Amino acid sequence: MISNSKASVFLEQTLNITGLQRPELVAIAAHLVKTRQAKTAGEAIKMLDSGTIDVEEIRNLIIESYQKQKPKEEEHPAEIE
Repeated sequence: MISNSKASVFLEQTLNITGLQRPELVAIAAHLVKTRQAKTAGEAIKMLDSGTIDVEEIRNLIIESYQKQKPKEEEHPAEIE
């Protein structure tokens, strides 16, 4: 890795601004591209830098997408006497 790379500084700044860890940044940027909110990962990172994206909301959407939906329990039907 080149120590003076602008990309690594750019990502470090994004991590500092958003408070994310690298794996979370990757997941959130990928989600933004997959949902077509951003055209590229670079654009997604710029959106995160600018603060136009609510990181917590995206994180919750990703978590919810992996959760299994529990079937709604039917109300107890009236017992037949």
